[in-house]
Amino acid sequence: MRRSDYEDEEPEEIFFDDDMMCAWNIYSASATQWRVGMNGATGIDYSVLPFLFDVYNVKDKEMVLNDLRILECKALDMMQRMQKK
Repeated sequence: MRRSDYEDEEPEEIFFDDDMMCAWNIYSASATQWRVGMNGATGIDYSVLPFLFDVYNVKDKEMVLNDLRILECKALDMMQRMQKK
C-alpha cells in the first residue's frame, strides 16, 4: 500500500515497537503472496509464513501472526473501498 492509496483519509498514527516492526517486515516481504479471486484480493497466502518466520528469526509466531492479520485486514478494507470508487 502506498500513501496515494488512502489520500481521502487521514491515517491514524501508529507507534511501531520492535515486535510490530517484525510483523511489518513479514507483511512487506509477503507483498507478492496475495491470493486473488474474481473480486480482487482475498488475503495473504499463509503457506509462505513458516519460511518468512524462519528468515526473519521470529520468536513469538503467534503474536506476529496476530499483528499480520491486523495489517492484512486493514489492507483488504482499503482495497475494497478503492474498488467501489
